[in-house]
Amino acid sequence: MTASIDFKLPVRFKIKKSIVISSCPVLDIVSQGGTVEEARKNIEEAALLFILTCLEDGTLDSVLKQCGFKTMKKPSGKHSQNDMITIPIPFTVQNHCQPAECRV
Repeated sequence: MTASIDFKLPVRFKIKKSIVISSCPVLDIVSQGGTVEEARKNIEEAALLFILTCLEDGTLDSVLKQCGFKTMKKPSGKHSQNDMITIPIPFTVQNHCQPAECRV
C-alpha cells in the first residue's frame, strides 16, 4: 500500500545576470538555474531532498518547528500558484501498526 503527503511551499525567484536564483525562504533553501523553469525544478529537488533527509533522520518535526511551522485549520491562500511549489513525499505502508502504537 502507498500513501503520499504533499508539502506546498512558497518559492521566490531573482534574476542576477544570466542566473535565476530560486529560494524557499520557509526552509532556508536556495538553488539556481539558467531559466526560471530550471531554477524551479532545482529548488523542488532541493526541497524534496531536504524533507526526505529530515524524515530519514527522524528530525522533520523538530526542523519544521525550528523553521516556524505551526499547524493551522485552514490555508491562508496568500500566495498564487506561481509562488508555490508542491513537494510530494511518497510512503509505503505496511499494515502492521497496532492502534495503540499509532500517533494519529
